[in-house]
Amino acid sequence: MESSTLTIGQIIDALSIEIFDKNTKDSFLQRCIQRENGIKQYIDICGVIMSQLIDKPGLTYKELSYWKKAKVKECMHNLVEYTAELVGELDKEKIEAYCKKITGPFSFLQDGAFMPDFTLLMLNSYYGAIYTDVYWIADLTVYEVMEISGGKFNLDELGKKTPDKIDHIKSILLTNSKVFENYKPHIDSVNEAISCYDKKFSKAFNLLLLTGIEGLTRALGRYLVNKQGLEIDSDSDDYNSLDSFLRKIPWKEELKISKTRLSLLTNSYKRVNYNDPLVVRGNPFESVSINLKVRLDFLRRRFKENRDLILHGQETEYNKSYNGFINLSALLEVLETIIECHLIHDKD
Repeated sequence: MESSTLTIGQIIDALSIEIFDKNTKDSFLQRCIQRENGIKQYIDICGVIMSQLIDKPGLTYKELSYWKKAKVKECMHNLVEYTAELVGELDKEKIEAYCKKITGPFSFLQDGAFMPDFTLLMLNSYYGAIYTDVYWIADLTVYEVMEISGGKFNLDELGKKTPDKIDHIKSILLTNSKVFENYKPHIDSVNEAISCYDKKFSKAFNLLLLTGIEGLTRALGRYLVNKQGLEIDSDSDDYNSLDSFLRKIPWKEELKISKTRLSLLTNSYKRVNYNDPLVVRGNPFESVSINLKVRLDFLRRRFKENRDLILHGQETEYNKSYNGFINLSALLEVLETIIECHLIHDKD
């Protein structure tokens, strides 16, 4: 079914009409009922997520920045498309044909009568994609991601991971000390930030991390402008903001990343019909080439908003434990990107 033609009436009808007799004892028909119920359940869930995107709990539309407004539209589009796909599957012949496949020679390809696209639901949820925008953090657990998507997770819990994140960063700086010699002024800021954390100066800790992240990113950019032979002045007023610095400079696509990691970094997910037991799923770990702007895309979204509010004096409660964890996670991504770029160019 085309998403552009989907109506509210069709959704209501799809949810209210019982396709199979619920009292049947036939094992095949019971499998069909399983699929029917699964599809209906997730049509309902899509509706809940879409209502959150419309209501935007805790925010008003006027408070949404450009990227948030664009993300709301993208999420709504993806969820409407998925809903239309699910409504189209609520058909007696389609359900029977599907269940025959998964009970036949291709049964090993499918775990159950219906498997929802959890990735699509999580990456297009209001709380995950817009309210928090933290899926780019690589060490979030599946449980944490699920709870965040449902708006049930206490972000303060992330603050408990801060000491481990600091140890990880110290290890990276020590192991790659030669690379970071060229970034010494900004590494000094990072080390001073860590000292502030040890002394429980939370606001100073976060402020220094923010300045260190931007300084490191710009220093890396100047390095790449030279190595990539870009004929521009990266210190020009045209690239005054970090957003314009990353977005407007024509960086070359030379960084490698898996498709799965890319979808999390960019908070973007292309639909794959995983409900078809014959679908060729491909390799989610397959590498693609990206540029610096894409690699550090998260710095231009919610992270940028938080940074601007703090540095402009509009946000004073940036001493929360989770702020430090998120800032350290952003720093880690920048440090790893620096290492990746130097591995490409320092061998020249």
